[in-house]
This record gives sequence, C-alpha cells and structure tokens, in this order.
Amino acid sequence: IYISSDQVFDGEKDAPYQTKALPRPINNYGVTKTMSEAILQTYEQSTIVRTAMVYDLDSSLHESEYLNSSKLLIQGEIIPHLQIRASQGKQIKLATNEVINPTSVQTLIKQLKTIIDTETFGTLHCCGSEAVSKYEFGQLICDVFNLDNDYLNPTQADNPIRPENVSLATESSEQRLDMTFPTLEEQLRQLHDRRTR
Repeated sequence: IYISSDQVFDGEKDAPYQTKALPRPINNYGVTKTMSEAILQTYEQSTIVRTAMVYDLDSSLHESEYLNSSKLLIQGEIIPHLQIRASQGKQIKLATNEVINPTSVQTLIKQLKTIIDTETFGTLHCCGSEAVSKYEFGQLICDVFNLDNDYLNPTQADNPIRPENVSLATESSEQRLDMTFPTLEEQLRQLHDRRTR
C-alpha cells in the first residue's frame, strides 16, 4: 500500500478527479508522488491510496508559533491552530479558492484497514466524501467546536505551486471498498466527542 496525495493533480480542470484521471503535478511533492505511483502500477498486487489534508487534534508546534502566524502553518493542524488563535482573539487566514477533501486520521485508518482486510488493489481515493474550501472547512470547525467564526479571515490564496481545486471523486472507491465515506461534519463530530470524553 502506497499513500499518495491529491497533489498529483494540477487543480486547473477536471475536478472532482476520478481515480483514472491523468496526474499533472505542479509542485515537487506532487511530482515525487506521481513517480512513485508509476512504479507501484507495475505491480499487480499493489494499492495506491490518494488522500487529502489529513488532520487530527494533535499539534506538533509550540503554542507561540501558532499565535505568531495568521497563515496556516501545517495543513493537518488546522484545528489546533484555529483554536489557539481564537482563544487569544486572533484571526487565521484561510483560502476560499483552495478546494480539498479534508480527511481525519480516524477516517483514513478505517479505509486502510478495509483495504487490507479485503485485499483491494489498484488506485483508490481514500478521503472525506466532501470537497470544500479551506475557509469553508474552518467555518465547520467553528460550528462543531463552538468557536467564534469571526476569527476566520477569508483570503484568496496566490501560491503558484499549490493547486487550487484538487477535489477527489470518491464514489468508485466507496463501491470497491463497500463503504460509505463520512461527511466532513461526521468526521469533526467524532473528533469533538473524543476530546470531550
């Protein structure tokens, strides 16, 4: 099993991307993932798992680093970054033009376990079932975690090496794994409930 990424796509057209869509990466990370996928595809019993913005409640940075940056530092640490800044009355900038399928760690673990248990091979999109902008993701985080969404600052990202719309189509992967991938709200509520236990 190889963990790949939505970054194999350029985000310029064809979204949501199907599993058979032709990769067109625009950054080095996407290039290395695409090269690795090509190698894996030469093996019959291999599985390529494309995922997107894997997130959890944990943080790897010191609180002061989040407080000193209104820009999202680590994609997968959007929840602690937003919580820490909101607790101090500070805004966080989130892009309205970068669209992804946010994926909780718990969701990805369940998907990977199913792949192993069912010995499913080929290319799969294993992520949350919904594609949203990072700003929309922030709004839902605020709703679920009872944060004031006034601390969200919608911005237009202007990063030439970050593709804008890399939403992934999940229907064929859900059918192959005989799973219904969770909505974004379902994933966030599971995290919220885990924290409040």
